[in-house]
Amino acid sequence: PPDSETHIADRPTLNAEFVNSERGVLYEDHDGNLWCGANNSLFRLEEKDKKVSFQRLDLKLPSNPVVAFAISGMFEGRDRSLWMVTTWGLVQRWPDGKEVFYAVDNPRTEALTGNLSASDGRIWIGSASGVYVIKPESHDELPAPGVLTVRDLQKVAEARTTGDYQGLPEK
Repeated sequence: PPDSETHIADRPTLNAEFVNSERGVLYEDHDGNLWCGANNSLFRLEEKDKKVSFQRLDLKLPSNPVVAFAISGMFEGRDRSLWMVTTWGLVQRWPDGKEVFYAVDNPRTEALTGNLSASDGRIWIGSASGVYVIKPESHDELPAPGVLTVRDLQKVAEARTTGDYQGLPEK
């Protein structure tokens, strides 16, 4: 995160050739960290002495030879965890490295599209066949950092709709 002497206007300008929708997605979290999902990986932009570099972070995901891994979107949960919408499913990552992977059954037909982090902590995820609504586990319920927790998105969803919106949780 930027120190107290760094201001947004002081950030170096990134090369426009690198930052485009074909090469990846960018996201800035509430702590000022800049994230980039590109080249089938997750990167955090590091700034030191007005120079920018990318630190690659290993997501430790299980392999999936059906489709190539790519990050199509990022957002932050109410608990400050970083969420990534990917071609393999949904990934939740905390600053200490704890990760949960919500896998989709068939990445070829179940593409995840939209996302929303609701005020009640639920995560809403649009897909090719409807909308998933999940209530994520808390940070303290998960194993230590470095151990990937894998969940089946369809099994952990509180609700899933296929267009008629019946069965969605009521507030």
